[in-house]
Amino acid sequence: MNFYSVEFEKTHNDMKKIFTIISFLIIANTYAQGENLFLKNGSFKNGFSGWKKKYFEQNRVVPKVEFTIENNGQDDNSSAKIRVSKVGNAKNNDSYGISLIGKFKPLKKGKRYKLTFWAKSRRIKDKVKFLLMSSKETDSDNPYAIIAWKEMEFKGNNEWQKFTTFFEANSTNGEKLDLKNVGIKFGLGKLGTIYIDNVRLHRVR
Repeated sequence: MNFYSVEFEKTHNDMKKIFTIISFLIIANTYAQGENLFLKNGSFKNGFSGWKKKYFEQNRVVPKVEFTIENNGQDDNSSAKIRVSKVGNAKNNDSYGISLIGKFKPLKKGKRYKLTFWAKSRRIKDKVKFLLMSSKETDSDNPYAIIAWKEMEFKGNNEWQKFTTFFEANSTNGEKLDLKNVGIKFGLGKLGTIYIDNVRLHRVR
């Protein structure tokens, strides 16, 4: 082996090390910045692209709801604003009759995931309701399969508050979970205004 081949091999190995380090830093930075690995447009930077806005008549009353993108995000200039000024059932006006649905990339059965999102509201002692499921609303042909049904309380002080929950990708209601078509459904059928931002999902094991 001559001098030039030795130098070439040394340079090649050095470049491989540099490439490995750069790749590691990119991946580390992705996690540090909270890059979303399983949900597109969780920050609503692209409007409601990738999200479904749904509401239906209750007790012969059509809800009055506005879905808009506001320039007051949790960490940038975009967030989802849902303003409800009329609901159909006063006794159950915090139901899923009005909802915002986002679809995840395919999950793996039995694996554990971490879901985080931010919300704010001016309503005193407010609640955030959401479902993790697969159904026709997430483009599944299977019956409604529920992973988790959550209700989280927070102070309605018009300040952004972070919500975190962990779950395993398994059905909890006996129906077959469609792992290719799992999503989150926010229940928003309550009078008032709520903001949602930075919906993120990561696999933890």
